[in-house]
Amino acid sequence: MTQEIRDRYESALEKLRSVVTNTGDARDRIQALIRDTASKLYDALERDPSADTEEIIEDFQARVEEIALENMRSAAREAQDEEDEDAADVALTLTLSRVDLATPVQRYATALSQEVKWFVAGGFAYGALREYMKDPLGFLTAESMKPAQKGKVTKQSEGRMTLAPVFMDGKRRRSLSEVLADFRHSITAVGSGNSYQVGKSVWMFLNVTSMEAYNDALAMKWAGKGAVGYYVFRASNYDCPLCDEQCGFLHPLTDMVVPIHPHCVCVTIEAYSGEAEGDFEL
Repeated sequence: MTQEIRDRYESALEKLRSVVTNTGDARDRIQALIRDTASKLYDALERDPSADTEEIIEDFQARVEEIALENMRSAAREAQDEEDEDAADVALTLTLSRVDLATPVQRYATALSQEVKWFVAGGFAYGALREYMKDPLGFLTAESMKPAQKGKVTKQSEGRMTLAPVFMDGKRRRSLSEVLADFRHSITAVGSGNSYQVGKSVWMFLNVTSMEAYNDALAMKWAGKGAVGYYVFRASNYDCPLCDEQCGFLHPLTDMVVPIHPHCVCVTIEAYSGEAEGDFEL
């Protein structure tokens, strides 16, 4: 690798670290928003199991999309060296033409709302919901997973269990054990994509959208500077055949392959006419 290309590589690594750091900050904001929204949903449903929570959910969706969009714009500007905001916004428009923010956020919000309903209907204290947020599957398999009433039906829990939709099967009221068994199965079946897992699904969502915006902006900038293509380099040390397959050869600017998968943090470096493939070997 020539010194000039190595300098490009080091600069690309530094920019990528900045994008990842900003994404981490956005993730923290969304995590705080999730906890706040869960608390609002819990309070509303505990007061009235039939309460209309649509406004809470819509506000959650709008704010998550806003944070994600801010993060994407930040990534695009990082690619443009923050010197041309208009160019960054043009690149962002390109990314948004194929990246769907609304659908995954709506799916996530629906899962969040449903899972809070399970906790309210089951008579769990809010503290149990917070523990579930930290480790969903661990919480569901723990021996300590017991409802707040510990099996005793009080007037309050009787009303909650009767009114809550998750306790009704037609006209038959389901038992608490049936509901909890269904709850465990439901959450396990959902998996990390939709389930109320504060870390994994939020990080995946933000990482994909920010990397899409970042690399689209890079390709647009490189095209304007006369680059003929780009190379992909691994920036992680775990085994990944998908990423390995994209390294070691010139890609056209019209085909941006990074991010290659949801957790991808591969580095891209532009190439110009006269630069040989061997010049890009680390």
